[in-house]
Amino acid sequence: MNYVTSMTYLTCQTCQAKIHCEECGKRLEETLQSLDGIRRIKIDLPNQRLEADSSLSVDDFAELLEEHGIFSDL
Repeated sequence: MNYVTSMTYLTCQTCQAKIHCEECGKRLEETLQSLDGIRRIKIDLPNQRLEADSSLSVDDFAELLEEHGIFSDL
């Protein structure tokens, strides 16, 4: 299933630098990409956008995101 959603990354929201940087987004992408059920993921922190291809249901995908500090409007 393809997902496109706006998102907020809790860790980024509370970091000392107070910026939403590409490096942080890339680390998050790498972490999520390694998980079962995620085929492809693209995170754009500056624009608060997440795109993913996943075999997970909407509820399971949203739960997985929340477990990693990502809150979306799924």
